[in-house]
Amino acid sequence: MKYSFSIIFYFFSLAIVGQNKSMVYNKNQSDFKFTANEELKKEFNENENSNSKIQVIAKITNDTVISIYLKNNTEDSLNLSKQDRHLYLIQEAKNKKGEWKPIEYWSNSWCGNSYLSENVESQKIIKTETEKYNGTFETEIRFKFLIYDEVVYSNQLKGKINVTQFEIPKEFREHSTYKNVLRFSDRELAEKVMFLEPNAMKEFSEKYKKWVNMIADKNKKRIETENKKDQ
Repeated sequence: MKYSFSIIFYFFSLAIVGQNKSMVYNKNQSDFKFTANEELKKEFNENENSNSKIQVIAKITNDTVISIYLKNNTEDSLNLSKQDRHLYLIQEAKNKKGEWKPIEYWSNSWCGNSYLSENVESQKIIKTETEKYNGTFETEIRFKFLIYDEVVYSNQLKGKINVTQFEIPKEFREHSTYKNVLRFSDRELAEKVMFLEPNAMKEFSEKYKKWVNMIADKNKKRIETENKKDQ
């Protein structure tokens, strides 16, 4: 009986994979053992963006996984920033108005040990895998990469999501990344950071430095005032 229950639970788990009803953070995982074959190299060469410095091709692997390939088309090595095993990317989709909107957000780690980099040689292709959603709304999807404060988009794919994935959930505004940005800025910048907008982290860093300088100035004036009282 216990064995039968385990089998039923296993197949039930498979059935609900990809059935997210709300927006979640991206959990892509890099495949460090990946080596591109000749067929994939040819596909990159024939791609409409073959002249771009960085090419991104997304392909549906199965019902639950999308493989994303990135090629360095520059003549130099590319020092690609990563957070743990994750590339900086989120998934977007067209809403009912045909507008591209995020259906995922980025979850920043505040642990210094999470931040890594990978040296991607010229013409090298790397791979990461991310979740494929299966909802009731048929639309187009794409992936948004943030590389060197610039945004690079993948090709578009046919997909099915849930329209509720366009809505910002409660967990989004309770996320540590969102709250940390709010300490020194506003909601607009917090959303830019979590939706991987270019220069958002740079803007946050500048606001943080201003806040630190402001606190330092206040402390300096306070100490000067106290010293005058003691004289």
